[in-house]
Amino acid sequence: MKATQRLSLLLSVLVLLSALLLSCRESGEGAGEGSASSSVTGDVSPSFIQMVYCIYFNADLFEDYGLESPYSLVEADEWTLERMIALGKGFYSDENRNQVVDAGDLIPTVGAYWDWPAVFHGCDIPWVVRDETGSLTVNPESYGEKGLDVMDQLTDFVQVDHALVEDSNPAGCFVSEQALMLIAHHGIATTHLRDVSFEYGCVPVPKYDSAQTQYYSTVRQPISLFGIPAAVPAGRLEMNTAVLEALASAGYRVTTPVVFGRIMQYQTSASPEMTEMLELIRRTEAFDFGRIYTREFGGYCDDTGAYLRDGKEWSQFGPSADRMETLLEEFIRKIQTGTYT
Repeated sequence: MKATQRLSLLLSVLVLLSALLLSCRESGEGAGEGSASSSVTGDVSPSFIQMVYCIYFNADLFEDYGLESPYSLVEADEWTLERMIALGKGFYSDENRNQVVDAGDLIPTVGAYWDWPAVFHGCDIPWVVRDETGSLTVNPESYGEKGLDVMDQLTDFVQVDHALVEDSNPAGCFVSEQALMLIAHHGIATTHLRDVSFEYGCVPVPKYDSAQTQYYSTVRQPISLFGIPAAVPAGRLEMNTAVLEALASAGYRVTTPVVFGRIMQYQTSASPEMTEMLELIRRTEAFDFGRIYTREFGGYCDDTGAYLRDGKEWSQFGPSADRMETLLEEFIRKIQTGTYT
């Protein structure tokens, strides 16, 4: 699925409400399994905007080191995982001379271990997809050839080029001008980047390669989900759906543009490129079932970052994928039987 349709067009499927939830990859689509939606998010809930991922970069450092701007790479449709990694090669410096890669050094890219999975998903590898029968399943690409390739590249980035996987506050390294790039959701910027003294920009999480047709700006939990109880009388269902549609329409036309245009664009000197990138990120929001319900999957959805932090080989993830499949089946069963709480 592609993240191109807006919530206001998708909420009409609620007329076909079932007790199940729809697997989502499109922006603002429902969250669950089945042929219709009973939980939706997107423009109906502006608070989700702070949970959309992007890559922040220190524009001053890029200029000082003579590096090609990520804006130019996006414009040329060359903003890929390989190019992002290449920008950081040779940048690392053990500034505090403690022979440990930490936030006191010059770091090519920094992110919390729970944020690094956004790069994995940006390569068009969602955790949960539909199989040939239409049922939800753990995406075999996540631990297959493509997933292994992405993780091999990221592992080299961490172990060879000394990108940093943090356990606590990755924004601190970026704010202190020690990091070239920061992997973060928008909420980090509103709390940490308002008063920085340097010029910075933001771009979507990179594509896997130039053949990938679009970006995927993953949304992580917690976000608000709106639904209509299955017990709602048939005569009220259409009215409830219309109310959600009206809220989504108002959010899309009025609220979301203000949040992106005035609140998320924190720097008074923000460039036209920043405005364009914020709109691009907005258009490519991507909702993944496994990410939204990561609690129900035992936290395995953060394992890409944890493996990078701990130096583990991604080829060892197979048994965890099997466990995720079992948890997915149990979760769907609870939804079907009305026992999920």
